[in-house]
Amino acid sequence: VKCLGRLTPSELRDLYSKTQFYLQLSNFEGFGVAICEAMLCYCVPIVSDVNFLPNIVGDTGFILRKREEIMLEKVIKNALNDNLQLLGKKAKNRIETQFPVSKRRDRLANVLKH
Repeated sequence: VKCLGRLTPSELRDLYSKTQFYLQLSNFEGFGVAICEAMLCYCVPIVSDVNFLPNIVGDTGFILRKREEIMLEKVIKNALNDNLQLLGKKAKNRIETQFPVSKRRDRLANVLKH
């Protein structure tokens, strides 16, 4: 693991675009903005089975049912045998259609009003 510090939006997009997978293996997660950002850059998501993450991913990535190293290894091996280019396109499309920025912004504004 290499800590990159604060990245500009452009640097972050560049990093995502060079990455096949995005792993978000949280114990707890609110909505998952970072996973949406990665999926918009064609990253295939691998997420833990917590909160709303499986709903975001849908059928465009992989859900780690148990947060164990051996399970993660199996998920990654399965993912490498899949059509990653197609999954990446499906991931981007899912975010654009199901969770567009405008929809997320409006929901957040509504929550903050109450």
